[in-house]
Amino acid sequence: MKNNLILDSFLKKISNNNCKRNDVKSVILLYEDPDAYIGDSFIRLLHLKPVRGFYQNARISLNYLKKDYTFIYSALLQNNPYLDELHQMQWAEIPFESYDVILCLTFDERELLEHLAMRYGQQISDGSFTPCVFSIFTKGAFRLSNIVPFIFPKHEELFAYSAQIMEQTGREIYITDEERHWGNTWLKDRGLQADEDLFIVVDAASQRHKLLDIAVYFEFLKYLLHKPKSKVLIFDENDIGKQDFYREFLEDELAARLIFSKENSLRLNICLMSTSQVKMVFGPCTGPMHCASGVYNNFVKNGMPREQVPLIIVYTGKNKLTTASFWWSTSPLVKCLLLRTTNKNVEMVLLTDLSGEERTRMDNQADCSRYTTEMLIDFVDRNLKLKA
Repeated sequence: MKNNLILDSFLKKISNNNCKRNDVKSVILLYEDPDAYIGDSFIRLLHLKPVRGFYQNARISLNYLKKDYTFIYSALLQNNPYLDELHQMQWAEIPFESYDVILCLTFDERELLEHLAMRYGQQISDGSFTPCVFSIFTKGAFRLSNIVPFIFPKHEELFAYSAQIMEQTGREIYITDEERHWGNTWLKDRGLQADEDLFIVVDAASQRHKLLDIAVYFEFLKYLLHKPKSKVLIFDENDIGKQDFYREFLEDELAARLIFSKENSLRLNICLMSTSQVKMVFGPCTGPMHCASGVYNNFVKNGMPREQVPLIIVYTGKNKLTTASFWWSTSPLVKCLLLRTTNKNVEMVLLTDLSGEERTRMDNQADCSRYTTEMLIDFVDRNLKLKA
């Protein structure tokens, strides 16, 4: 009880710290997600943009605790113009007293308060610990969870500013010319000829129900491999033996037209998505597809004609928690496929063809296992012809 009273007293003192927005020179965002996924992280980290815009005179840093997630955050945030520093430090290593503003985007704000109280108790008591500490956990797109409590003051001004600009904020990943050149060279070294098209097929997801039936998948893959002057790129970032697996399903002639990206980092695989001969990126509702969307959103913003953007096709299915609209309605370059059931019949539709009400319906969704080869080939054929 006594400890709680002390913590409440410290919280009150910290909450009374006052920072003038234009005087803020350093901001640290404490970002924690106990189960980091590529797609989720990609969307949440967009909110560096309003932080940068709100604190225009400040140096912006982001810190995360779990070293296991470095491959995600470093891949998504490299070259990001809204971030100055990315750190993977434990709280004990962070000089909190040197920051003007601490933005808390974590699952346990009380744990942070206890850490600050233990480390800076005297300074908090005498008023010499001056950083402003805010929660940005609980409003709009900053929300990570509906059940996580917050204890630090909500940053209402930042929320209001974010609401003004986020609707116009594209989801972007920033690829340099040097990275794109590396990708082109890597593919050339693995047999992609100058007159060939590259189809990128994402074959994995965090959950099996997000994927096509395996027989449908391989029939669709054969359709792509039979196209003249084309090759297919498959990601095998952990080198789990996908090349041998695919050979069990494909004739030698077709298997020879596959390129496998083995043991490349997530960032390098994103660079391969950006290369000049990519004709299509196809896959389930999963992180790498968000990355493909982000790469070409940025290219278009910087002047790439829309007709030069490859087809980006995401297939989606039944989800108990969210709709395809939640993930893909703000991705203008993505053709998002859905399955709808009507009187036991299954129909494949485009998200952009649905009304607002139909986009958010969850009672008529069908599983990804209900896609057929004919559905997919017909759709891809029609859209490739439009790109020709």
